[in-house]
Amino acid sequence: MSIRIIALLIAAIASLAAANASVPIIDSRGAGRRAVGNLCNKAENQPKMGDVSGAKRSVDAAVHADPKFWPALYIRAKIFLRQGQYQLAIADCNEVLQQYSGFVEGSLLRAAMNAHLGK
Repeated sequence: MSIRIIALLIAAIASLAAANASVPIIDSRGAGRRAVGNLCNKAENQPKMGDVSGAKRSVDAAVHADPKFWPALYIRAKIFLRQGQYQLAIADCNEVLQQYSGFVEGSLLRAAMNAHLGK
């Protein structure tokens, strides 16, 4: 059982490392969605500069503007993880996976947090 948890954690860490090198979110469905994508890109870069609270504000603004934009929810889940707010991160991952069930990174992130919480 512990080997499975370790494997899940390794996969989650690898996916988080890959997500940090992800390409910017580009959406051609209008200026409103583009603005939300810009907020998400900003939120992804801010923690790298040590501004986790700024990233949280940016992603919250993106989620407020478009609550069904799953990339924003995934970014917020990663921020919640950094802040140790695992239940909130799991809730965001659940919403991401409800909208896009094939998003492997969301599944791995949720699995790592569930393993961390002993679920």
